[in-house]
Amino acid sequence: MSAVCRKALLSGLAVLALGAVSARAEERIFSFDSRIAVNADMSVDVIETITINVEGTSIKRGIVKDLPASPKGGSARSTGLGVKVLSVTRDGTNEPFRLEPGPNGTQLRTGKADVLLTAKPTTYVIRYRVTRPYGNLNKFNELQWDVTGNSWALPIDAAFVTVDLPKGSRVAQGAATVRQADGKGREFLIGNSDGGQFTARTGAALPPGARLTILVEWPKGLVADGGPGIAQFPGVKWDVKRKRLEALRLR
Repeated sequence: MSAVCRKALLSGLAVLALGAVSARAEERIFSFDSRIAVNADMSVDVIETITINVEGTSIKRGIVKDLPASPKGGSARSTGLGVKVLSVTRDGTNEPFRLEPGPNGTQLRTGKADVLLTAKPTTYVIRYRVTRPYGNLNKFNELQWDVTGNSWALPIDAAFVTVDLPKGSRVAQGAATVRQADGKGREFLIGNSDGGQFTARTGAALPPGARLTILVEWPKGLVADGGPGIAQFPGVKWDVKRKRLEALRLR
């Protein structure tokens, strides 16, 4: 999906979201847009843009989001799991956040205890960097990624993901699937791979507990080799022998 089309689609969703608020005053995630840039130094930079209709029901002061799990290590503002949060904004303004242990690993919590959010559509932009997030196959590097996570108690109307490889690299093959709370895959996705970019989006709303996951492979040689362990959210596994049957292969 081109940047212009992507921007137009997200803008359209925002307009529809604003028009729908008065008709259905319920908390939900209108859009979850993830942009992943694979770096040559064996890291990825992630920008997540999440637009939520805040009504003060379950979201009162901020959001809680699981972060990917990866090898230990990091700095003062790192999860200690190879993930460093770079910034968080709410409607374009820097938002305070903290990192805490959660049931599935490390959680990002935003907001202040003495500040209640206004009931309205609210957009969070979360930027973070993950080290050693991909693994090695014989001829390819492979990134497995849980785009949305499954800890959201709210439905997600639309989810998007774009993976950009370093200049000169190309997507060998990619897969995207939605896994429901029961672990079963649902292949109602629209995706595409074009040169060094892989994109996918959901074709229907995600119910609470469902997650969008992707797998992208590219030839070795242009980025440093990853480690034997692949950074991903706890509980997410791709069965190598069955992944071609369980996921939508995009060539």
